[in-house]
Amino acid sequence: VGAWVKGRLIYENSTLADVIRGANLYSVKPISLEPRSLGTLSLSITFKANEIEQMLDNLTEILPIKIDREVPGVIILREE
Repeated sequence: VGAWVKGRLIYENSTLADVIRGANLYSVKPISLEPRSLGTLSLSITFKANEIEQMLDNLTEILPIKIDREVPGVIILREE
């Protein structure tokens, strides 16, 4: 709880769907997964609520995904 109060989101052995659900609470643009099955990927990650874009960039380093920012008004995470 203390980390959340300080603006830090911590996920241990969580699914990508859970991480994105939390990130969407703070993201300027909604983040979606295509295909939705990407949501089952497992990871542990910690990031600041005001650094969603950086967190997304980091996800491409640890998961087989790419970020599609071409669609106006939304960020889409796709399979690599």
